[in-house]
Amino acid sequence: MKSLQSLSFRLFLLIFAVLVLVFSFHTYMSIQLQTQQSRHNIRLCARRISDLIKSSTHYSMLINQKQEIKNIVTTVGREPDIEDLSIINHGGEYVYTSNPLNEHKIIDEHSRICIQCHSGKTPIVSVSKKLTIIDSPKGYRIAELTRPILNEPSCFNAACHVHPKNEKVLGLMNIQISLKDIDDATHRSIDILIILSIASVTIIILVLWLFIRREVIVPVRILHNGTREIGRGNLDYTISFPSKTEIGDLANSFNKMTHRIRDAQKEITQWSKTLENRVEEKSLELKNAQKQMMHVEKMASLGKLSATVAHEINNPLAGILNYTKLIAKRIQRSNLNEETQKNVLEELGIIESEIKRLGNIVKNLLTFARGSGEELVEYDINKIVEKSLLLVNHHFQMHNITLETRYCPKACIVKCNPDRLKQALIAIYVNAVEAMSPGSNGEGGILRVEVWKLEEKGLVQIRISDTGIGISEEDLPHIFEPFYSTKNKTSGVGLGLSVAYGIVKNHGGTIRVESKAGEGTTFFFEFPNI
Repeated sequence: MKSLQSLSFRLFLLIFAVLVLVFSFHTYMSIQLQTQQSRHNIRLCARRISDLIKSSTHYSMLINQKQEIKNIVTTVGREPDIEDLSIINHGGEYVYTSNPLNEHKIIDEHSRICIQCHSGKTPIVSVSKKLTIIDSPKGYRIAELTRPILNEPSCFNAACHVHPKNEKVLGLMNIQISLKDIDDATHRSIDILIILSIASVTIIILVLWLFIRREVIVPVRILHNGTREIGRGNLDYTISFPSKTEIGDLANSFNKMTHRIRDAQKEITQWSKTLENRVEEKSLELKNAQKQMMHVEKMASLGKLSATVAHEINNPLAGILNYTKLIAKRIQRSNLNEETQKNVLEELGIIESEIKRLGNIVKNLLTFARGSGEELVEYDINKIVEKSLLLVNHHFQMHNITLETRYCPKACIVKCNPDRLKQALIAIYVNAVEAMSPGSNGEGGILRVEVWKLEEKGLVQIRISDTGIGISEEDLPHIFEPFYSTKNKTSGVGLGLSVAYGIVKNHGGTIRVESKAGEGTTFFFEFPNI
């Protein structure tokens, strides 16, 4: 069913129908023209025979030589294609005939021969030579020509003529010619014409089919397959059709269109990937910004709480510390034995030490809660780093820490509060020392402090690296959160890095860390260069 709807089948059906109609009409018209031509030739032949007989018998009729006329009629009637040659008088009697069966036979006015002129009330005298086709009892056709024999002046003026002058028709001449050979030849010609027509239609259809298949059907099928491949998403598909016809141009245009679509798809895909990357980058930036905002809000809230708690705790702690010192003096003046006195003083020393530690915690809370209202001045970062290292140098020596420094060759000026910045650096140093506590062999680690000037970014960078235990991946995102600590419960409360983070942010700088567990830690401070 699908093949019946195809372009090739419909085109073939149209060409076949047109050719059949054209050649059928042509064959029909050829047969008609051939038939008419044959009829005309038969009529012409009969007329010539009748004229010949009339001319041959004219003189014999004038002198009334009946035997000679009979001989002429008999001789001509013996010709192969002459079926009958008869001369009939005006009374309907066969006077002369080549057919013995018709001798002295009389016909009436209603016979086939006479009815032509006696069909009306008055006989028609005509010199027309009408040709009639009749069927022979032998199974073939016969052409019959009947001609009137008129009473001419040469007849009624002759001395021997017995007919009056007013008698117009003396008789009839009837000739019957066999059409058997002519019909056989005509049928053969018609058969040959039909065979040639069928052969011509077949050859033309075959040639046209091969041409249309090569120039139309196959290219259209190739184009159809190309569109189907493109519809499936195969944009690498190309049509190979080396032709200079319109369909070849169409194939080239199709390939160009496919190439443009492929380029457009690649460009769209590339833009889509770029857009996805940009969206991912912006999402990450937004996520980081959100984290920073949450951290800032958390730090601000915690700062307010820390300030309140620090003020509330500071006064009781000062009182407890004073009373502890007073009790220690009284114990020293008392009469207790030395061992008891020593034990009590040691316990009071522990209490005093813990109270001082609580005091440091409160001080850190106040520092953490303090805003950025301090006055900032332009200062050389090299000097700040150098002074901060001097303050904790004894701490390095106590823990066998090797210090390596590198300062910026030129002055690196930043706008800062030197004391607050030193406090932030000291917090990092202390954490680094604790991360590099001496092992069983008594050897410490290496602390490397470097100052760099990043010309291309317009920044000053402080890089603090240690060879300590490092920070695990799960702890790394939380190290700047207040009260978050990886140390044991007795060595810290987790405010050092939070304080350092707040100080750096208040100076308009950034702080970040790189670390892996067991491979040490590196902190980066970056401030705008003046």
